[in-house]
Amino acid sequence: MKIKLIFIIIILGFIPCISFSQIVNISNNSSESTHPYILDQNGIIYIFWNDYLNGNSDICFKYKQNNSWSETITIETSGNSRLFSVCSDSADVIHLLWREISDSSNRLKYGKIINSTLTDSSEIISYDSLYIISASLFIDNSDIKHISWDIIENDSIKIFYSSEIGISTWSSPQQLHEDYGSGFFYIHSQLIEDINYDLFCFWLSTDSNTISYIIKLDSTNWGSINYLYGQELGFGAEFVVRADDSLNIHLVSNHVYILTYANSLYYTKWDGLSWSEVEYIPSMDLGCAPLNAKFHPDLVFTSENFPFVCWDQYVFDYNFTLRGNWVGSAIKLNSGWHANGFVAKYRKPLYPKISIDNNDLINFVWQDSTDGDYDIYYTTTVSVFDIDQNENFYQNQIQLFQNYPNPFNLETIISFNLNKNTNVLIEVYNIRGQKVKTIVDKYMTFGYHTANFNTEDMKNGIYFYKLSTKDKTFIKKMILMR
Repeated sequence: MKIKLIFIIIILGFIPCISFSQIVNISNNSSESTHPYILDQNGIIYIFWNDYLNGNSDICFKYKQNNSWSETITIETSGNSRLFSVCSDSADVIHLLWREISDSSNRLKYGKIINSTLTDSSEIISYDSLYIISASLFIDNSDIKHISWDIIENDSIKIFYSSEIGISTWSSPQQLHEDYGSGFFYIHSQLIEDINYDLFCFWLSTDSNTISYIIKLDSTNWGSINYLYGQELGFGAEFVVRADDSLNIHLVSNHVYILTYANSLYYTKWDGLSWSEVEYIPSMDLGCAPLNAKFHPDLVFTSENFPFVCWDQYVFDYNFTLRGNWVGSAIKLNSGWHANGFVAKYRKPLYPKISIDNNDLINFVWQDSTDGDYDIYYTTTVSVFDIDQNENFYQNQIQLFQNYPNPFNLETIISFNLNKNTNVLIEVYNIRGQKVKTIVDKYMTFGYHTANFNTEDMKNGIYFYKLSTKDKTFIKKMILMR
């Protein structure tokens, strides 16, 4: 009995220490951390997010320099804040756009980060009874700042525009469009500049169920509304627009207006004259889960201007049971689209954002609820990787991952990674320290592996699974609940 008790203590001591060694918990606190943004400034990685501290949502950020993370820096706001945009200018100054809510007041705010301090903070506009849904900040080739934002007013959505005309001084708001459709929370206007240095404003037109855009003609006038393809294509729901180094505009969008258990992402490009044909973006899927839902796309470009797209992906079987959740990604090479392997496959990622460094390494950041509360997580991969490469950012590590699903009622999957060929032993113990089953006991090759664990003859309760190799031992907890 004494030996069993010691074993249990050892197990419990292991549990909080085991994590993905190359997936970093950036926020790592007990409050709710949401909606991350990431920016690469000459090799310094900045990550911003909203954190609900002391009952109020403030803006927090960290930066990574010389492989070392700073302490968390908090920007205290005068109301509950929601960060909308993070971008930089030609002088590598970071600019922020956010909403503050206090009492019935909605305020759109702007500021910039200099020496880790918020400076030149200004109010773009304030509403007493109207709600700001979203906003977009864009800095053009001449470092002029442009802002669009969307508000709810009665039964319509209105899109407004303003630009900076002096330090902390903005032009009078100009209404660009009024939309009377439903589902307005996906409208999300976005600004971008093309190869002709024309300023575009895109939005999801909910009255026509497609993405629309207008082009700025001069300092005060905008052109007529253009509809991207047409309602029959169903472009919309969630989309992102970005310009590459040659100022070609790239757009990624869901193909359905109403988000469902099965939707895909599509891509098109504006070269200054016309839009390219729409292309389907492939993804790495699970054979046992044919329904795939892809949300919240983001887009960056490699040094060769190859578009790299990421999204959060959910897969369901035909009973609409969730079978997996991860960050998916794909890259468009000269040979066509390449679907990458899984990132954060055994976690619960949401709202992924990406940046790319000078070596074409992709920096991922996302909101994650795996550990019970929302935190912000970060990792790095190369721009092209396959499932056969065993999620390459783990390949130099021996890793034991959290079983999925957990809790579970009959079967669960245990996954692990080996950094070399070795003998592997995976055993399951109950809460008393008694071994109840051996799952794996054999020589295995380098790489990523999974093992199915069937509990048909076991009782409900807490169990521990242990992976042992010649070099290391890992232990994790799982819960059987029928």
